[in-house]
Amino acid sequence: MSDESGLGMGQGDGDDIYALREEPTSRPLPPSRPAPVSEDESAAKRDSPEERAARKEELERLAQEAARSAPPAWLYFRRTFSFPFQVSSLVCTVSMSLWALVALGLPVSTLFGPGPQTEERMAWTIIMVVSGQIVLLILWFLLGSSVALTILRDTSYDNDNVERWPGLSEGFGDAFFLIASVLISAGLGALVAKLGGPLSVPMASGLGLVLLFPIILLSMLETNSPINPFSLAVWQSVVASWRAWAMFYLVTLLGGAAMVAVFTIVARQFHLVGGCLVAGPLAALGWMIYFRLLGRLAWFCAGGTAEPNQPDEDEARQ
Repeated sequence: MSDESGLGMGQGDGDDIYALREEPTSRPLPPSRPAPVSEDESAAKRDSPEERAARKEELERLAQEAARSAPPAWLYFRRTFSFPFQVSSLVCTVSMSLWALVALGLPVSTLFGPGPQTEERMAWTIIMVVSGQIVLLILWFLLGSSVALTILRDTSYDNDNVERWPGLSEGFGDAFFLIASVLISAGLGALVAKLGGPLSVPMASGLGLVLLFPIILLSMLETNSPINPFSLAVWQSVVASWRAWAMFYLVTLLGGAAMVAVFTIVARQFHLVGGCLVAGPLAALGWMIYFRLLGRLAWFCAGGTAEPNQPDEDEARQ
């Protein structure tokens, strides 16, 4: 039994040893962990060539919009403050200055002119002067409305000069745009003050007029309706082109402050008569320059980026 058992163990050992000498059977390797793939690469693999081209065009468009949000340095300074003195603008500048000069100088020359100043004469003089001044100011505003929107429209279409100036009869329709813009912008400012704003009603109305008037006017012109102060394209441009808008407000405020300073200095040196003589031309110049600046802003927000052409220089080079 011991032999058999020993023999049996020998056979078992031999079988085990023999089994160990056999070649190991091949086994499949465990699946390897795939390398991480970024979202862009996976999207690129899934997207078709048309989708990749469309995505590339969208990125280029966004890059162009980001670059366009920064206005060029010449936007508000090239041929802007010299615009009223151009040959094509001189007739309009002189006519508007004379209208404003007569409207502002009439009360001064009448009330402070020579002659006895009796109470009856003063009363009739005040009535006549005030009536005449109202008529002159209305006519000046009608002419100024057509001039203002002509400058704005032509400048927004990248025209350096105004080829055709409008007449007085053409200002009736344009005046509605300006009147509605003034009333809505000043009214919104007063409404904010009434609802508990920190400013008084006159100050809030003035601030609303300064900040909202150009936005509302451009919105009305874009929608071609003096009763529609909302244009999505214009209000979006305030955010998309905020630097151009900020520069517009800065330039207009500084220009207005400079004109007020000139009027104050002249009025103190030459009294009220001298101030009125200067106020007329200053009003005309400020009116034309303001809407020239607003036209440049509208041109830039509409997609204008290239510097205006210089035909004189180009012809000289040829």
